[in-house]
Formats: sequence, C-alpha cells, structure tokens
Amino acid sequence: MKNTIPHILIVDDIGENLQVLGNILSKEGFDTSFALNGKLALSVIEETLPDLILLDIAMPVMDGFEVCRILKSSERTREIPIIFLTAKTEVDNMVHGFSLGADDYVTKPFNTLELLARVKAHIELKKSKDTILEQNKELSNLVNQLSKSNEELNKLNASKDKYFSIIAHDLKGPVGNLNSFLNFMTDQSDKISKEEFQKDLILLQSSSKKIKDLLENLLTWSRSQRGDIQYNPDNFDLQRLIQSNMLLFESSVNNKKISLLNKVQSGIAGYFDYEMIKTVFRNLISNAIKYTNTNGSITISSREVDTFIEITIEDTGTGMNYSMSQNLFRIDVKHFSTDGTNGEKGTGLGLILCKEFIDKHGGKIWVESEEGKGSKFKFTIPKSK
Repeated sequence: MKNTIPHILIVDDIGENLQVLGNILSKEGFDTSFALNGKLALSVIEETLPDLILLDIAMPVMDGFEVCRILKSSERTREIPIIFLTAKTEVDNMVHGFSLGADDYVTKPFNTLELLARVKAHIELKKSKDTILEQNKELSNLVNQLSKSNEELNKLNASKDKYFSIIAHDLKGPVGNLNSFLNFMTDQSDKISKEEFQKDLILLQSSSKKIKDLLENLLTWSRSQRGDIQYNPDNFDLQRLIQSNMLLFESSVNNKKISLLNKVQSGIAGYFDYEMIKTVFRNLISNAIKYTNTNGSITISSREVDTFIEITIEDTGTGMNYSMSQNLFRIDVKHFSTDGTNGEKGTGLGLILCKEFIDKHGGKIWVESEEGKGSKFKFTIPKSK
C-alpha cells in the first residue's frame, strides 16, 4: 500500500537548519529526509521521490539553483514542488529561482507558522495535481478504449453491410432464374414438349441447388457470428473426408466432364473440427468446379509442412488476376463476382466462411492464380493436438 504521509526532503549545508526544520515538520506528522548539499540531494531523489523539497540556495558542491534547474528539466521530477530557503538579503535572487521553476520561498530565520502554511499549501496543491493527472490518465485510457470500441463497431457495421450486400447479390441470380422459369413454364405449360420440360426441370434443379448452397453458407455464417458453432477438433482421416465431399459433386463434374482427383493418401490424418473443414472443402471444390472449363481437371493433394498439413485444390480453370486473388477472403472489400464457365453464379460468402474456419484452426488460407492458367487454393490445418 502506498504511504499516504507526505515525504519532504530538506536540503541545507547547515546541520542546525536541518535539525530545526526536521523538528518542526515531524511534529506536524510529515516524513522527512535530509541532504547536506545539492549533489547528495539528487542522489536521494534518485532513490525516492519526495512530495516536496525545501531547498537552500547557497551551498557548496552544487547550489540550489542548479539543483532546481536539473529537477525541473526532468519529466520524472518536474512536478515536485520546490520551496527555496533563502536569507532576507537574498530575496532578490528569487526572481531567478522562479524563472527556473521554483514554486515558493521562505526566509531565514524561519517563521514556524509561515513555513507550515506554505508547506501545507503546496502539499495540498500537489495532491490535487496528482489527482487531476491520475484522472486525466484514466480519462485518456477510457477515451482510447471507447475509440477502439468505436473502431470495432465501425468494422462490424462495415462487415454487416458487406454481408447483406453479398446475400442480396448472390440470391438475386438464382431466385430470379427460378422465378422466370416457373413463370415461363406456367404460361407455356400446354405448349412445352416433354424434352423441353425435362431441360427446364434440370435448370430449375440447378437454380434450386444454388439457393440451397447459399442458404447453407448463410446459416453457417450466421451461427458462426453468434458463437453457436462449437469448435471440437480431433484426429480425422483427411482422405475419407475429401472422398465424402467429392460424392456431393458427382453430378456437377459429370455435367461438365471434369476430372476430380483425390491424391491425398489414405491414412493421412489431421487435427481439426470435422464439420468446419468439411464446409471448407465443400466451398473450395464447388468454387473450382464453377471456374473450370468442360473437360478440365481438379486435383486435391496434400503435403506436410512443419507441424501443419497443407492442402491444395488445383484447377485448370479461368484463373484470376493478382488484385482479385488478394481480396477473395475479405468481407470489407467489394467483390466483383464473375460467372463460372457455364454461367454459374457464385456464393461470395463461401470463401469468407472458409477463412474464418481456417483461422479458428490456427492455419492460413490463400490462393495462387494466373489468368487463363487456373488456380491453386491452399490452406493449412494442424497435424496433431
């Protein structure tokens, strides 16, 4: 606990003065320490900061003016009140003392009542200053905290706006197509042949699946933002997880005649949350199919990098420029989505969701791509706990 008794340093080269001042101040309950010259005073202050200094002017080794100048030029000591001890014949010198930063003076021989009045006044003034400085510091910290909170709130609002923008953009296409097809089929129901009806059903099925994929990402993202998704990592076989994901896209790759290869060897395990990484694979494979041309290929491979497993999903698709690749996983940047090679519409939320889940695992996700030469989406997950 901090000592609440004010501590006063008395600096004078005359021992009798030190004794007289010490007795007066001790009787009033002040804690005192002493120095016989300016140099010793600085050594004492280096060890313990006093609440007030009674400082003689004329001393050997280092006079009071020099001590005052040194103390007032230091950030650590400039707030300590200094009262000069001066003979009546030296009062004129006090103009110089005040110019150096001195706070007051008392003349010798000492008038006890005057001395105590001045000492108590400056002690109380220092207490008030210290309180104000502490309150200013607390206020400054509070302002900084509020500023950070406001910055976070602005980021959250920006993310929310981008989030709804993505939803609106991604829903507009498939919902519009679904509505158009239904209206057309309703108006032309008596004129549509069985073959045309079958083709339209396939298109409706495609639009319906895109809406389902978007809503699945949307619900997952929403649960993630609310903290409803539990992170439950364990050791799982990667090859099996990838194989189960590939089955979901069997019709899609068959329609585009795409070769989807799993080169991850059986038995390679990682330490991850199964549902989260399943969602990551689902989005990345779907994205690769979207931008891969008919008769193209998608290859999934892995390698060990230190304590992580690095997964690569490589396609022979359209690729992208550097600017696009740098902003794919950011919700705070406007995305200019492009249609897939068969006019497929994307779910921009998917890649952002992937990054959030990979971040949760302490890994990283990135893309290496070149226009016209395909893309390599890569991410890392821990090998073990």
